[in-house]
Amino acid sequence: MPLRAVFDTNALLSGLLYRGRPHLCLRMASEGLVRSVTCEYILAELREKLIERFGFDTAHADAAATMIRHFSDCVAVSEPVAATCRDPGDNHVIACAAQGQADLIVTGDKDILVLSPLRVQAAVVQTRVIEVVTPAQFLALLPGRL
Repeated sequence: MPLRAVFDTNALLSGLLYRGRPHLCLRMASEGLVRSVTCEYILAELREKLIERFGFDTAHADAAATMIRHFSDCVAVSEPVAATCRDPGDNHVIACAAQGQADLIVTGDKDILVLSPLRVQAAVVQTRVIEVVTPAQFLALLPGRL
């Protein structure tokens, strides 16, 4: 069974816009070598940043989000989790990982990286440990898992 990973918004942006490790991570997810897990919050934030920061028109931003949704399990984040991120917006990423039963969160965001390993508990899932890794660390994990 492939690893389940939440790619946070900055990893998605880097993977879509630039070549490099984040792009390789997304390519592996699109090919089914890992299972991407996402939620509407992450997809909405992706669309917003593509439009506001990178000048995408709405149609292209929507197409990018649709592509990510196509190869991802999109979970409904129905409740917050017990997490204390320095950036409260990052709690949605953690809730997505908890409720989507992800093994990993892939990010370059230092506010999330400092939480690894992350122990989360939500009413709909058992307490679980989720590793928080950079794209480079994620890629290093895969050879032994494939």
